Amino acid sequence: MDEARVGHCAVVVGNLIYIVGGYRAKRSMIVFDTVSLKWRSHDDDTDDDGCPLSDMPYTRDFATAVVLRDDVLPNVVNYLMIIGGEDEHGHVMPSCLIYNCYNNTWSSVPVCMEMTRARSYHVTSVLKDRVIVAGGIGSNDQRLSSMESIQASDLLRYAPLMFPLPTVYFDQILLLGKAKDDNGDET
Repeated sequence: MDEARVGHCAVVVGNLIYIVGGYRAKRSMIVFDTVSLKWRSHDDDTDDDGCPLSDMPYTRDFATAVVLRDDVLPNVVNYLMIIGGEDEHGHVMPSCLIYNCYNNTWSSVPVCMEMTRARSYHVTSVLKDRVIVAGGIGSNDQRLSSMESIQASDLLRYAPLMFPLPTVYFDQILLLGKAKDDNGDET
């Protein structure tokens, strides 16, 4: 790793290990490629398209992360969801951040989609189409015994949009300047 980290979270997407946030690392995200055995960070521009890895928009320590898959392109587009944790001032957060692994962009979910309780030091898992969050420490340092869940598809409505869309979204080739009428004749 490029620097020491405490309170970070990690998830695996294919052959990549994403390590996000942490007490010393603030907003940064680094990726370890298990095939090439190389690290990639914000300071590098070594990905396929030459773009540097995007940092999180906000600091997160002691958060959790899960991987959500796109319903349309489950083998192409994956999302990292960073849940709860603490900001740079040690305030416990109820919010979630979503990272689009395909186009290297971040977004936040609106307040109406945040957890009902702010949590850090909690656990998170995905069960079918539900993101389940349990336990942790709340905003007044109280230990939480509660659980909550939300549909993953509801959260992905707020995922970063992809432009241009990957060609696999389309199942036909459009010929510009030509069209066929109802009889199949070119016009």
